[in-house]
Amino acid sequence: MEARYLLVIVQYVAKLNSHKLFHFVRHQSAESQPSSSPSSSSSSSTLALGRRSDFRVSLTDSETSARLTGFSHNAIAPIGLKYPLKVILDAKIAALSPAFFWAGGGDADLKLFLTCRDFINHTGCFVADITN
Repeated sequence: MEARYLLVIVQYVAKLNSHKLFHFVRHQSAESQPSSSPSSSSSSSTLALGRRSDFRVSLTDSETSARLTGFSHNAIAPIGLKYPLKVILDAKIAALSPAFFWAGGGDADLKLFLTCRDFINHTGCFVADITN
């Protein structure tokens, strides 16, 4: 699947800063651009999103979210996704003390208890400062 969509996780009370997100993704994509070195290769730890001029940060509609994740609106879980999506976890969540958070659990009335370390290790997500 083309890395056109990202799963971005922020705290419920936080405000996503689309400018910070845009610059993080743009920087990551620039790092993943092929170099002239024959030993360079694409890594799962980069966001290979195509040309830098093609970036646009916006939310998907409910139908697209459900198609990509397999979960309905207000029920999206960050694990067990229908398609593998790159995940960006806000740095403020990763820095929580105690180091755990609650996330969507696949149903609007179900939440998952996740430790930050286990979530980061399991998903290989990016951690970035993307909120105000």
